Amino acid sequence: MKKIIALTLAILMVMSMVACGNTKPETTEPSTEAPTTEATTPETEPTETEPTEEATEPSEETNEPTTEETASVKIMNDIWARFTEENKPFVMGGGPEVFVDNAPGALDLTDPTILMGILYVPEAQLANVDEAATAMHAMMANNFTAGVMHVTGDVTAFANAQLEALQNNHWMCGIPETLVVAVVNGEYVVAGFGAADMMSVFATNLTTAYADAQVVYNGALSA
Repeated sequence: MKKIIALTLAILMVMSMVACGNTKPETTEPSTEAPTTEATTPETEPTETEPTEEATEPSEETNEPTTEETASVKIMNDIWARFTEENKPFVMGGGPEVFVDNAPGALDLTDPTILMGILYVPEAQLANVDEAATAMHAMMANNFTAGVMHVTGDVTAFANAQLEALQNNHWMCGIPETLVVAVVNGEYVVAGFGAADMMSVFATNLTTAYADAQVVYNGALSA
């Protein structure tokens, strides 16, 4: 009888140990995994997405202003593109705030008197120009200077006044050999002066790019 009781007690003890072994893992597993997953995921997700959106926005805005090309700049570029590397002078375009290296550029007309200093436009005609582009020899302006101006008034009167101003100018640092004045598309005046060989190529490129251009003058300064 004692053996039966002892055997029964032993079986009950084994069963109780097995039961405890099954219950311990169930209580420990959820307590360790639950806090770790909740703490990591909310902190990492917002910090990765926010900076990438802000970084892409400024690059799109800075590209917009560089795409503009005025009609005056286009005409100058059409002429300039026909120069070869052998006969192309090294120039600075535009100004006075922003210059373009070795290419024509838009001229800032905030102060229109800049036209008097670069292209020798008569003061009385300054109000008739609302857009301009220039290219000027980087070392010696009188070797090559050219510009295109959009004229809002009488284009023929403007071109003749421009030619007269160039012919009667008191030149410094060398007298240009050749002058070129022409009208393009009935409202743009092209004016250039410089060395004979450079201006010969310029005039040829002008009439090649714009076959209907009206050449007002293409000749020596002393003529």
